[in-house]
Amino acid sequence: MTLSASAVSKKRLDRIESDRPEVKDSASMDLEWIPYKGKYQHEKTKIFAACFCTNLGKRIILHISRYSDRPNPERDLVEDILFCINQFPLTFGWYTTGLAVYDNKGQRIKGHDSDFFILHQRCILYHLKSPVEVKETYARLVDSNKKHIDLHRIFSKSVIQNGVFEGKYRTTDLDSVSQALFGVGKYDKLNAGAVDISSLPIEEQERYVRRDTELAMLLAQYNSCLALRIMKIFALYAQMDYYLVCHTDISTWYANRYKKMLESGECTVSYTPNYKLPKQRIVGGRHITPVKAFFC
Repeated sequence: MTLSASAVSKKRLDRIESDRPEVKDSASMDLEWIPYKGKYQHEKTKIFAACFCTNLGKRIILHISRYSDRPNPERDLVEDILFCINQFPLTFGWYTTGLAVYDNKGQRIKGHDSDFFILHQRCILYHLKSPVEVKETYARLVDSNKKHIDLHRIFSKSVIQNGVFEGKYRTTDLDSVSQALFGVGKYDKLNAGAVDISSLPIEEQERYVRRDTELAMLLAQYNSCLALRIMKIFALYAQMDYYLVCHTDISTWYANRYKKMLESGECTVSYTPNYKLPKQRIVGGRHITPVKAFFC
């Protein structure tokens, strides 16, 4: 493993350094693999690069070329990826937990496979203990003591995208969000999901994977971890686990809040689908100018 220098790019990145509690002792992560079509199969792809960027700005770059003298380079690369994940109690990523959804004919209808899904499958291939479990609609870390936040799930929430950042980014891909918020995008405008960057020079591949982790950590730290702090406020209001709030929608928060109110007796009216209110005359409401703010 090698600690790299600062990223070389056409536009300098903001300084990556924060010790706020929301990101303390954490690292962002990104994996690169050969893109494939259709449902996953072991022979269709392989992981060839990975990077971790700590909350204090240290970059750890892993590339399959550094294992070329080993009997199975990818297996050894995956083992080092697992080692790095285990070093941090908290990790961040961008679309690290999603899964592709297919119809009955095997045609993909939405989403795409993520870092955790691919890592899990490569662990299965090489008979390694996977830190990931794959559910029906998402993937997550098995160890409850290890926390992971998929920042895509946060920045795509309407309350964040439209409420906090007032629609500054129209789409929620990493390049669009980072360009809108701090004016720096993915390395050389490349998209490894659509283009096989493994054909590029190794130095270019490493710059690409490094940039993705830097952008993720910058987004986690953006404006003194604003998005993460707001998630904590919602978690407090909904009386839910903070990390669960990061990966669920507002309807889930209110449902849990209502459940807690019923349990505590604060609310005594339960769901009565057959109850009907008698007809009565209702006068019109008083219209006032709405105030834009967060109300808790």
